[in-house]
Order: sequence, then C-alpha cells, then structure tokens
Amino acid sequence: MPALTRARRSAGEAKDASGSKAAGETKDTGSNETKDATSKQSRLVYTVYLLAFLDYVGVALVIPGLAFAYKELDMTPYQIGIVGSVYSACQIVGGVVLGYLRDAGHLGLKQVLLLSFAASSVSYAMVGLHTTVGMLAGSRAIVGLCKQTNTQLTTLLACVTDDGADRACSMGRLN
Repeated sequence: MPALTRARRSAGEAKDASGSKAAGETKDTGSNETKDATSKQSRLVYTVYLLAFLDYVGVALVIPGLAFAYKELDMTPYQIGIVGSVYSACQIVGGVVLGYLRDAGHLGLKQVLLLSFAASSVSYAMVGLHTTVGMLAGSRAIVGLCKQTNTQLTTLLACVTDDGADRACSMGRLN
C-alpha cells in the first residue's frame, strides 16, 4: 500500500483515547477523498472570486481618474469619444484574438489570465502617468486588447464547479 494512501487511511481512522472512532470520521477512505475534492473545489471557487474582486477594484480605482485625466489634458468631447471608442474597438478585437488563442491551445487559461492582469497593470500605470492624449489612448487600447479577465474567470468557474445548482449559484455570485 502506498505511503500516501496509508497516511490518508490512518488519518481517516483516527481513534480517540477510548478506542472508538472520533466523531464525524468514517472508515471509508472514498468519502475522505470526496471531502478533499470538495474542499479543493471550494478553494478554487473562492480564488476565482478573489481574482474577480481584485479586477473590479482595479477598474474602480482607474475609471474615475479618467475624468480628471481628460480635464487635465484639456480634451475636447470629440477626443474623449475617440479614446472611449478605441477601448471598445480593441475590446472586440482582443476578445476574438484571445478566445482563438485559448481555444486553439496556443495559450492556456492561466496564461490568458496572467496576460490580462499584467496588461491591465501596465495600462492603469499609463493612465496614472499620462502626459499626452496619445498615451491615454494607448493605455485604453492595451486594456481593451488584453483585458478579458471576466470572460476567463467565468470559464474557469464553469470548469471547477459541478453542473446544476452549484454552478448557477457560483456564476450568479461572480457577476
């Protein structure tokens, strides 16, 4: 019997001083493995929630600052519209490109999430350090092309939850 299995079995069959099994523990190691899988699934779900929270906090810190950046650069309403349109157009293109790269197997889910967070960080730094309208538009283009965190986190959540009510509840909490 492998050492890991013996350790799990001995942990599952722990006895108290009187010789009887501890309360709530079972002899069946299969139920312990099920508990381990469930706790691992819970940790993954909460990790997804944490990543989504960090993403939302980053957006919430930067978006209000855009108005001040527009005012500081004396941008016209036309220029503000162009900068907003750059973000939207890049988000459409970036979603298609990153989706293709992910589905074709060129990038994994982890790499896409890391790319999204890294590009968002660079873009948010550019917003904070802006000196020209072009730099501001460039920062919006970068975040538009690469920021697909919500889509990727939804995919990850679908992969780690079971079909049915658990998945629906988890998806509802994410959004």
